[in-house]
Amino acid sequence: MSAEIRELILEGYTARRESRSDRARDLFSSATALAIDAGDKDLQVDALRGWANSESDLGDLEAAAERYHEAITLLREMDDPLRLAQTVRHLGDVTRKQKRMEMAVGCYNEAIGIYRSNEGTLPLDLANALRGYGLLREDLGDLAAARLVWDEVLKLYTEAGVQPGIDEAERRLHALATTVP
Repeated sequence: MSAEIRELILEGYTARRESRSDRARDLFSSATALAIDAGDKDLQVDALRGWANSESDLGDLEAAAERYHEAITLLREMDDPLRLAQTVRHLGDVTRKQKRMEMAVGCYNEAIGIYRSNEGTLPLDLANALRGYGLLREDLGDLAAARLVWDEVLKLYTEAGVQPGIDEAERRLHALATTVP
């Protein structure tokens, strides 16, 4: 059964890449149900995360948040801090878009804390979490803090060699330079 669940998850990600988010959601939903039946929490988390991503693609942020919450609940029982951090960061992204700022702050703080305390953290993972946090600080009007965050984001994306991230961080820093003394 595990092979069937993995295949559904792979098909789901293929459907997402092909912008067939409705199909992806259905595949991830089916994979989740099968993983629950099989008692495979690891695959259940993978399926839930894919399902949440698909819901977000479709603009259903409430459903995305619910799936991320389910995955986080399972991950808290497992020993996989980097996967937990990534999932919490994604929930932070969703709650920021929902304007649920207090919850988003908590998510980003938790994810960033896990990343900073884990030697296995890749610069790109920390950069992605800080990127969302920088956007949140801007949304909250805390522009001085946002500038500090974007400085670090720029360094991390430069270290990781991610040009779109570098470009965005430079644009944000330029815009903040004109508004923050």
